Amino acid sequence: MQNEKLCLYCHNTFYLAKGKTSRYCSRDCYYMMMKYKPEEVIDDNLNQVRKCNHCGEDFQKPRPRKSKTPFFCSDKCKKEYREIEKMKKIKSQIVAKLRCRQCLKQFERDISKTGFPKGNVFCGLSCLGNYQSVHYFKKS
Repeated sequence: MQNEKLCLYCHNTFYLAKGKTSRYCSRDCYYMMMKYKPEEVIDDNLNQVRKCNHCGEDFQKPRPRKSKTPFFCSDKCKKEYREIEKMKKIKSQIVAKLRCRQCLKQFERDISKTGFPKGNVFCGLSCLGNYQSVHYFKKS
C-alpha cells in the first residue's frame, strides 16, 4: 500500500511505499528547498511554537532531536539567561574563611558541597605535608 503525500516545494502529489518517509517528490525539489528555503512553506511537523525560557515570548523553532536544553527566542535572551544562572550558582556557594594550621594564613574555601571542615585545615598540600612531617613522622 502506498501513501499519498504533497511535496513541500512544488506542491505536486506523490506516492510513497509503505515504511518510507519523504517530504519531497524528488531530489531536485529537496535541493531547491534547501537552496532557497521559501518562507511561505512551513511544515507543522518541522516547526513548533515554543516559549522563550527567559522572556516568555512565543516563537517558532524547528523541532530538536531529543533535546532537553532550554529554548530561547534570540541570542540576547540566551546570554541574559546564562548570566542569571551563573550568578545563581555563584550565590549558592557558601564560602568560609579559614586559617591554615601550619602557616596561619587566612584563606577561603567553598564548603557548599563538602560541609564545614572538621579538625586540622590547611591552605594547600605543601602545608599539609610540612605539618605531618613535624607532628606525625617524628624521628626517634
